Parts: sequence; structure tokens; C-alpha cells
Amino acid sequence: MAHTALIAAGIILSLLYQLYRWALPKPIPGIPYNKESAGRLLGDVPSLVADIKRRGDVFLWFRDQNLQSGSVINQVFTNLLGKPVVIVADARETRDILVHRSADFDRTVFVSNLLRPIIGQGQITFPTGPAWKARRRLSQDTMSARFLKNVAAPNIHSSCAVFVRLWEEKARLAAGRPFDAETDLFHATLDAVTVFTFGSQYPYRAVRPRLEALAALSAGDVERGPRADDPAVFPRCEIDTELQNIIDFIERAEAVQSMGLQDLGWYFETMTGRYRTLKRAKDECVRREVSRALERMKALDERTAEETARHGVDLIVNRERIMAGKENRQPDYFGEAVRGEVFGAIVGGHDTSSSTMCWAVKLLSREQATQTALRRALQSAYAAALEERRQPTVEEVLDTPLPYLDATIEELFRTCAVVPMNSRQATRDTEVLGRPIPKGTVVMHLSAGPGFTMPSYPVDDKLRHSSGGKEAAAWADDDVEAFRPERWLVDGAERCDPNAGPSNGFGMGIRSCFGKRLAYMSFRLLLVSVVWKFEMLECPEELSSPLGKFGVVYKPQQTYVRLRKVAL
Repeated sequence: MAHTALIAAGIILSLLYQLYRWALPKPIPGIPYNKESAGRLLGDVPSLVADIKRRGDVFLWFRDQNLQSGSVINQVFTNLLGKPVVIVADARETRDILVHRSADFDRTVFVSNLLRPIIGQGQITFPTGPAWKARRRLSQDTMSARFLKNVAAPNIHSSCAVFVRLWEEKARLAAGRPFDAETDLFHATLDAVTVFTFGSQYPYRAVRPRLEALAALSAGDVERGPRADDPAVFPRCEIDTELQNIIDFIERAEAVQSMGLQDLGWYFETMTGRYRTLKRAKDECVRREVSRALERMKALDERTAEETARHGVDLIVNRERIMAGKENRQPDYFGEAVRGEVFGAIVGGHDTSSSTMCWAVKLLSREQATQTALRRALQSAYAAALEERRQPTVEEVLDTPLPYLDATIEELFRTCAVVPMNSRQATRDTEVLGRPIPKGTVVMHLSAGPGFTMPSYPVDDKLRHSSGGKEAAAWADDDVEAFRPERWLVDGAERCDPNAGPSNGFGMGIRSCFGKRLAYMSFRLLLVSVVWKFEMLECPEELSSPLGKFGVVYKPQQTYVRLRKVAL
């Protein structure tokens, strides 16, 4: 009897050991990894979680894995019981995979899993295929040159003017002290994107109520510390409930991302009453605006509806009518596709532009020479506005050739990488830099690292994929870490070349950012408005942390500005 029990115990222990061995991470041959992590069930998760607690910056942990191994390619074990994640830190290989190798790689489920609980079935949540193409067609008219220039630009420019007035009041009340600008920039871009999507008749604004509240205050109403470097803290001002609900709903993604365990985070988040309340409010907002678009469209034919549209939602609804007619089906105006594209325009346009602007004001506050050179270029180009002591018009900003402004924007997009990692998943067994990549493996590409914003790793060209074709331009290792808009200027500084070197602010290839044209335009309008009106002075070191945090995209942990009005 005892002998039988011993045999049974031995079998059980053997099975448990085999199960333990099976559950351990399975490194991909030939790719460096942390050997200690490979020997534990949780892999690299303890290291990742500890680093998030220490620095609060998920991206830096991924970037540092390659720096620690000294290799252009690395693998980490962050998927429990899943395949390793491969990290590639090479600008040329990143471009090759994103642009030329769509047969080998597609979008990962990371983006879909992060955004679907917020957006629903918008185009960004789908893998490349018929469903993704159909969603993209729904929104295609919102990126037309006619709509962007004639409708979106004037509305966004008006929103920028209100934002400038807000900062004038804050500069008055702060009296030379720094203040936290993150909420201001997020509200400014929210106003811009809601006006773009829902039109100028949309009744709610985030910036104007705060402007009106601040205008009634005096310096004594602002909280100040004893030191001149202590930030000014303004009284809290509530904005409209609908807009606050939109902000709070989008920020649920930030809460989940900060955990570092996306799937588990969303599992618990979607079970909360707060999430369900915010989702219901978002759905009601989108449904109401779609209903209003249908009312406006009733008396118009398809062509007239497109030519006279003053709202992004009108174009999406009209495109659904056109597509339904071609596909011989009834339009589904309130279906997941339309609702996903409408709210996807809000989420995508808001978070990318606001986060980029947060990084931009931090950088320009530090790079005083560049800021001064940019302001001089603006004053020279918009001489009439300077003489008349007014803000440049939307036509002046968009139609006047200004290479140094273009170059500064390109340099800001290069260095303010709000998507510092692009992920792709192998759709078949393949190779990257001579190493095997099994089907289903996720490959992360660093867009803020070697080759883009740091010196490149040496790579044997024989290991590169044959689809790479002509070698792309590369930045010199001795100045790639510097902020230097001049790197984009060619022909004696008469022209900005956006292909002068590697930059991946909007992704590349077929799955690059759909709203890139809108992002460039709105960023240009807001940047010019701010630099024209204000000097952004340096903030103290304790308010200038270089660390970031992930929400929908990557944004600074601190965004403080110290403003001084420009004497025109």
C-alpha cells in the first residue's frame, strides 16, 4: 500500500514538474533575452511591474531591454503562457517591416484590446482586411482636402483663439510662475476635435467656461507657494458634464495601460459601474449627433450632402448611405460601424494632438534658441499680422510657405513620439535580421530609440530582408539626440524635406495614421497660435521630468509652462 502511494506521489510530482517546465517561457533561438526571467513562470512581468512602480513609464522598460543587452533585437517574456515579445531597435528594419512586409506582419491585438472597450468597432481596432477597409471608407471624406481646409481649419483656428485667451488670463494670474498646462492642452484639442466631428453648432466647449471663470479672478485667488519657482494653482473649474464624461471615458484606457497588464485591467474595469455609466453617456452622445446628421441630410442628395457638409459626422453618415446603395442593403446609421468611426475620430484626434502638444511645449521651453528662431520666422512670414498686432489668420498659417516652421514641426514629431512603439504580429513563420520569428509572435518596433532619437546599433546588411530596397536616409549618430530642426532643411534652407531621415510619429505603410493630415493641420494652427503670443520660459527641474506615461498614446508625466506675453 505504501509502495503504491509512493509511486502515485512520484507520478504526480513528475506531472507537476512537467507542467511547470511546459509553463516556463520558451525563448526564440538566436535572440538575446534575460536568462533569469526565462527560468520563472512569470517571466519578465515582475521586472516590468517593479519598473512601472518606480518610474511609471512602460515604454522605458521596453526600450531599456535592448540597451541592457546591447543588441538591435531582443525578446521579453511578458505574455504569461504565451509567446515571447520581440523588440527591434533599428529604424531601417522598422521601416522595412511596416512599409514592405504586410504579407508577413499585421496589426497586433494590443491596439484592438486597448481601444475596443472605448471606441467599439472603429477601423483602428481591426486587422487589415475587408472589415478594416469598409470602416476606413466610412471616414474617408473627413480627410479630404476640401473639408479640412474649408470647414475644419477655420473652426479649429477659432478654438485656438479661445485657448490663447485662456493662457493670457493664466499668464496674468500666474505672474511669472509656472503652472500645469496638461488639462489646458487636452481641453483645447478636445474642443478642436469635437468641432471637427460635430460641427461649430455643437453646444459644449471645454475651454470657454474656464476662460470665463478665470477672467473674474484676481491674483489673490490663485494658490502660490513661497518660492518663485513654485507653481501657481488655479481654482478648479467644472466643464460641461458631457465633455467631462468623454474625457473620463477615454482616461479609462490610461488607467488600464498604467497597470502594464492590459487584458486583466480591462476585465476588471469593464465590470465597474463607472465604466458602464460613462459608456452609456458616450453612446447617447454619438446617437444624438448621428440623428442630427440624418435630419440635415434628409433633403440633400449624396453629392450635395458631401459638398455642403459642415460636420465630420455628416460625411460619415452620408458615406454610409452611399455604401449601402452600392451594396444593395439598408443603411445602418446607428450600427457599430458608424458609431465606432464617429467616436474613433474623437479619441484619435484628441489624444494624439494633445499629447504631442504637451511634449512640444516642454521641449520648446527647454530649447530657447529654437523657440526664438521659430518666432522670428513667424513674424517675418506673417509681417502683416505683426504690423497690425493681431494673430495670423487661418489662411496665412496654412497658405504661407515657411520652411523653418515645417522643419520645427517635423523635429517635434520626431522627438515627441506619442507612439514610441509600433507593434506588429507575424502572420506566418518569417525572419527579422536573420532570426526566426514564428507565426503569431508580436514584434515591437521602437520609434523613440536607436536610429530615430538615439545612435544606431551596427547591423550586418546581409541580415536584412531583401524587401528593404533602396537604403533610407539615416541620422548621424553624433547629433541624433539633439533637437535640431535644421536637419530637415535642404536646398539652402529653402525647403523642408519630410523624408530627410527616420521619423515614425504617425506609423508607416498601409496601417499608418488615418488622421495624419488633420493632425498636421491642427498642430500647426495651435503651435503658431502659442508661439506667436507667448514666450515659454524654462521651468524648474522638479517640474520638468522627462518621463512619460501611457494613456491611449504616450504623454508626459509633467507638463508645466511658464509664460511671458510677446510684445507685438
